[in-house]
Amino acid sequence: MSLSLLLGCSTTPQTIVKTEVIKPDIPVQARPAQLNMLDVTFRVINQDNLPEFLEEFSDPELVFIGMTVKDYENMSLNVADLKRYIEQQKEIIIYYENSVK
Repeated sequence: MSLSLLLGCSTTPQTIVKTEVIKPDIPVQARPAQLNMLDVTFRVINQDNLPEFLEEFSDPELVFIGMTVKDYENMSLNVADLKRYIEQQKEIIIYYENSVK
């Protein structure tokens, strides 16, 4: 009986495995429009130049925004870190765009 099982397996057709690489057709999306940053002017106001500043900007809707030097440094570091992050993300996007071409 075991002889018939062994012979039965030898007479079955062989299975052929063929590997084929299929490259996905992923369209590359257009990049978003470049940022157009608007100019912002920072003025340093202290006790010495406050009267001149108030004369120059006598707008009734004048608003003061103040921050310490440390807060300004922190804001500057945050903007630099944001720029670094965006640049790294851009490099990752370029890598994937080139990978799917």
